Amino acid sequence: MKNIGKNLFVTSAIFVLVSSAVPTSASTNTEEFDYLKNALSEIDSVPFEETDEYMEQKEEWIDEVGTRLDDYLAGFPAEQQDQIVKNLLNNDFSANETGLNTLKQTNISKFSMSTMSATTTASHNVSKYFKKTWYSPNRDGWKTYSMEPKLSVRLYGPTMKAGWTELGKKYSVIKNDKGTMYKQYKCHFDYDAFGAFAGSWDIEVGRPIVSEAMMIRTRCNPE
Repeated sequence: MKNIGKNLFVTSAIFVLVSSAVPTSASTNTEEFDYLKNALSEIDSVPFEETDEYMEQKEEWIDEVGTRLDDYLAGFPAEQQDQIVKNLLNNDFSANETGLNTLKQTNISKFSMSTMSATTTASHNVSKYFKKTWYSPNRDGWKTYSMEPKLSVRLYGPTMKAGWTELGKKYSVIKNDKGTMYKQYKCHFDYDAFGAFAGSWDIEVGRPIVSEAMMIRTRCNPE
């Protein structure tokens, strides 16, 4: 009887521990992932020529999506956030495929990383962030990397940053950038964030690092 009672106690204790590890808000987290995924998909489907009209009609909702995206990503370690954004932009991906709900609730980094690495891939896919990318070896004397961002990259910091990570996987020059190319890239984002949407973002090797004010005055490509 003592052994039976002991076994029942151990089993009950394990059940309590396992239950406490499963977030009570799991369905809510999954719903938020799906909401953000659908929202970003809608935003990225807007034709460039209709951007201004779309932004005017849905300004408050677009701001809400940005706030919810920031809040959602805040529940993950910084080193995992680019991958989460990539998952949100992947039309063939669902929240349950990575155990995202568990990842969001646990502070055990070893478990988090093993779960993530076992269920996702690290291959680059710039097409999730940019309509197209191209390289010009001599554009007005500069080696230029150009990209045409999707609307979510133009609007939101997390998608912009994740897009930069993907560019670094495609281009070794960008991966090894010492700051000048990222500052140009970020400047283009800042321009677009103020509604001055440009067709492409052009960043060049060898541009000097200057103040933000100078970056704006030179339209992100300082001499």
